[in-house]
Amino acid sequence: MNRLFVSNLLKINKSITSFNYKPIVRTSLFISSPLKNKTTIFNVCNNNNTTIVKNYCSSSDSNNDNVIKSKNKYSFDELLDGGRCGVEDPRIMDAFYKIMELEFHEDFDEAISIGERMVDRFPNSFDAHVTLARLLLDHKNDAASAYDLAKHAFDQGLEPFHHACWTDALELMGRSLQTMNRRHEAIVVYQELLDYCEREYETSGIGQLPLLVRRDIYKTMALDWEKNRDSLLSSQRVLKSIESSDARQWEPMDAMFLGVCEFHLGNKEESLKYLNKGLDNYIKDDYDSQTDQELAIYNTAQKLRDELQSK
Repeated sequence: MNRLFVSNLLKINKSITSFNYKPIVRTSLFISSPLKNKTTIFNVCNNNNTTIVKNYCSSSDSNNDNVIKSKNKYSFDELLDGGRCGVEDPRIMDAFYKIMELEFHEDFDEAISIGERMVDRFPNSFDAHVTLARLLLDHKNDAASAYDLAKHAFDQGLEPFHHACWTDALELMGRSLQTMNRRHEAIVVYQELLDYCEREYETSGIGQLPLLVRRDIYKTMALDWEKNRDSLLSSQRVLKSIESSDARQWEPMDAMFLGVCEFHLGNKEESLKYLNKGLDNYIKDDYDSQTDQELAIYNTAQKLRDELQSK
């Protein structure tokens, strides 16, 4: 299952920090739903936890299943084809769960159809806009429309159900920009995403973001290392967060990226330490499966280690 939530960028005027971050107040709609605390559909799916998704979609004795099946108590058309309204109707959660169920069964066209009806029915719903944006990005590769939807949710000052939805939306905006080959704008969005996590999540900070998202972020920023010191510092923050919070999933390639990053920052001792960790644990059999960028980092790491050891 692909990741969740989204956006298409018209353009970033001024700066991404012009987004109007309002204090988030959890609504009764969110608290009463099975998606409590930091868990969003994005986090469930992006962590690739098939068991959780199956429980949401098919468990016969869970509250989650009752939410999905509650659509049988009324016509789904009654929910999605009525006049426009706010987001207080608790049945909106049924639509979110139905979309997740359809994605689980790979019925993407129907999921997108429901997403479009949700946006029309609940025009003040931040999450409806971001959900449709993510569907369009993940299943139609329509990055432009995805970005536009998420940007609209920010520009209109709509409020999500929970803090985590801000991070979902920013990540999808960055990914949409990457898809449109607007890397420098994507980096601006990713930097704001990192800053937001550190402001709002005192204990987990950047570690709040799924591991795959953090890897995408530092690898995108790495393409700008030679020109942008801020990208170096942000990549360092992300890589350090992976090392500290996801030690079991820390990979030799992560260490090599961090070693090269530290070298560019002038931290030669730290650079050599991480270059050694990465190169000494690198499995040669993985060489053929690496991306062009990863192969370039591998070759650079070898040259830098030789240079540092010769001094």
